[in-house]
Amino acid sequence: MLICNAKGAFYAIENQCTHQATELEGGRIRNCHIACPLYGLRFNLETGEPVGTLSRVPVKTFPVRINGSMIEVAVD
Repeated sequence: MLICNAKGAFYAIENQCTHQATELEGGRIRNCHIACPLYGLRFNLETGEPVGTLSRVPVKTFPVRINGSMIEVAVD
């Protein structure tokens, strides 16, 4: 799981690109999207949906809640 901060909003996503199964950690975050560091495929942090043609499979997202100074992530 990867927790991302996009302009002060926190998101939790699966830390695996659905194109080549590489880690998304270290990818650039811009406009509520994270780019895979290997091929640049972008994923929407809110929905997990990919942008582009390299993959049509979204990454899994998890609900996030801020509780004081803690970031809580709901996992199934």
